[in-house]
Amino acid sequence: MKRFIAMICSVFLFSLCLGCQQNCLVVVEGGKPFPPEMAGRWKSDYGDWIIVFQPNGQIEWAQVPLGNIQLRPNQVKRFPTRFGGKGIFEPGIWEVHYNPDIRELAVEIVVKHFLQDVGNHSMEGHQTDFLAGAVSEDFTEWNVDWSTQGRYMALIYEGWDLKETKEFFNAPEPVYRGTVMFRKVAEDQEQ
Repeated sequence: MKRFIAMICSVFLFSLCLGCQQNCLVVVEGGKPFPPEMAGRWKSDYGDWIIVFQPNGQIEWAQVPLGNIQLRPNQVKRFPTRFGGKGIFEPGIWEVHYNPDIRELAVEIVVKHFLQDVGNHSMEGHQTDFLAGAVSEDFTEWNVDWSTQGRYMALIYEGWDLKETKEFFNAPEPVYRGTVMFRKVAEDQEQ
């Protein structure tokens, strides 16, 4: 876990140096290229995670368990919900960090703000997910430790008036969620 936090801190410091010009910051230690074997769709065995890496290490899109919505880094996603509501997800800059010496991959997926109607109520908040772990020698499995920080609020309405808010999740520091196994799957494999 200490190595995970050290990698996230180094990626954060590096991103401060580069500025926020990119949608997805990719850092490969030692100046080596991102391994081309990592390119493609990676699906988890838990939580409906899907991450699609491009050959250069950029994340093309990801499906996160929060809403099971396909998001692209730093691009707002608006969509209708059931019962005529709306959903808005605003991702931030995402980060990918790879250490080829130990085949360690760390990913940070930021949702700066989300609002999603659920019936006559809404969920609102922000979330950052941290995924870090070793990639198998054949580049087909990625076993990660998953942590999350953020805050979710339930907005409860009576008619058009906000009646009350309830805090569902509040973690200013990363909270360990467990181990998740990702497997590389064929692009045409159904989600």
